[in-house]
Amino acid sequence: MVETFAAMALVFWWYHVDKRVRDYRAGPLMNGGVILAAIIALPIYFVRSRGWQRGALATLAALAVFAITLGLGELGEWLGRQLR
Repeated sequence: MVETFAAMALVFWWYHVDKRVRDYRAGPLMNGGVILAAIIALPIYFVRSRGWQRGALATLAALAVFAITLGLGELGEWLGRQLR
């Protein structure tokens, strides 16, 4: 659970930094959505802040990072079992 909360905090921190860089004004629903349902809120944010094409690319990049993170977690668990 510590890893999950740390990841949520990092994603929310990145989101706020990105909002400032892009001068994007998000409402409380978007801010709360990034915390509670990032898988839904972040693609919406990407499209609104970058447009359809760049938003879709940013969403694909975020999904790739998520998949790599899951893959590395599984690899770590597999290595842990092998080293027993």
